[in-house]
Amino acid sequence: MQCRRRDTPGRVIRWARRGAGPHGMRVRCASSPAVALLVLAVLGGCAGDGPTPAEPAPRIEASQAMRMAEAVRAGGDDTGAAVFYGRAHALAPEEPEPLVGLAETAAARGAHDAAAGFFRKALALDPRNAVARLGYGRTLLALGRTGLARQELQAAIDADPADPRAHLTLGVVHELEGEGAEARRAYQSGLEQDPDHVPLRNNLALSLALAGRTDEAIDILGQLVRGQAGGERVRRNLALAHALAGRLDDAAAIAAHDLRGPALQRTLTFFRALRELDGRRLAEAVMCGCTPPAVTPSETEPLPPDRRLQATLVRTDGSRRERGGTAEDDRTAMTGPR
Repeated sequence: MQCRRRDTPGRVIRWARRGAGPHGMRVRCASSPAVALLVLAVLGGCAGDGPTPAEPAPRIEASQAMRMAEAVRAGGDDTGAAVFYGRAHALAPEEPEPLVGLAETAAARGAHDAAAGFFRKALALDPRNAVARLGYGRTLLALGRTGLARQELQAAIDADPADPRAHLTLGVVHELEGEGAEARRAYQSGLEQDPDHVPLRNNLALSLALAGRTDEAIDILGQLVRGQAGGERVRRNLALAHALAGRLDDAAAIAAHDLRGPALQRTLTFFRALRELDGRRLAEAVMCGCTPPAVTPSETEPLPPDRRLQATLVRTDGSRRERGGTAEDDRTAMTGPR
C-alpha cells in the first residue's frame, strides 16, 4: 500500500489506492495531522519495510492472581477462585501456595480426589508446609483413609504445634476409630495452645460424655452455653450429655430450645436408643446419627441430615480464617443432634 500527499497545504495523506491495509483492515486516510500520526502509530506507517511489533499485553503477576483468588473466594465463589489460583500456579509453578489454594477450593466443592492431588504437589515443593499437611490430612479423612490422615495430621502438628485445627482433626480421627482416650489427649493438647477454642472444648466434652464422664461433659458444655459460645450446636451436645446421664427431662428441655414437633420427638427417641449402647457402638451411633437395628427396629433409618450428630469433616476447604474457634472450625467439630 502506497501513500501520497495532497497538494492542499496543511492537509495530510490520503491512501492513493483504497484497499486492505495491514492486518486485513480496510482504511481510509486521516484528514488531519494528529489523526494521521495515530493511524501511523497503530498500523505501522506507510514507509516501513516490515510490521512493527505489537504492543505487549499487560502481564498479570502471580501475586496479583493470588490476591484476586483470595478476594473471589472471600465472596463465596470457589470455582471462580480456582481460576485465579490456576493462573498463579502457571505464573509461579515453583510456589506451593497456588496449589494449596487449588486444593482447598477443590475440597470445598467436594472434589476430594482432585484436592488430594493438589495437596501432594504442594507438599512435594514444600514438605514442611503446615497448611498443606493439615488440608491433606482433612482430605484423606473425608476420603475415609483414616490411617494416612493420622500420619499427615501428626506431621501438621509437628510443623505448627500452635495451630489448634490439626489437634482438633486428629482427635476426630481417633474418635472415629474408637480411640476415645487418644481423642481426648489430642483435644487437650490443642487446648494447651488455645484454651478458649470452642470446637476443641465442644469435642472434648462430647468425648467425655461418650466415655460415661457425663458430669464433666455437662460442666464444660454448660460453661460454653452460659458464655453464649457455640450456639445451637453446643446446646445440642449439652442435651445429649444430659440424656446419656439419664436425665431425659433435662435433655428434652434443652433440645426444645431449638427443636419443635416431630424434629424434637425424633431427637428424644434417638436419645433413648443411645442409652442402650456403650463403647464403640455408642460412638458410632452418635457420629452417624443412627441407631443399630438390634436396639430400636423402628429407628433403623438414619436421622435426616439436618438432625444428625456427626463429625462434619467432609468440608475440608481449609480456609485460613479458622483461628480462635470461628465458624470454619465448626466444620471439624462433632455436632449434637439437630
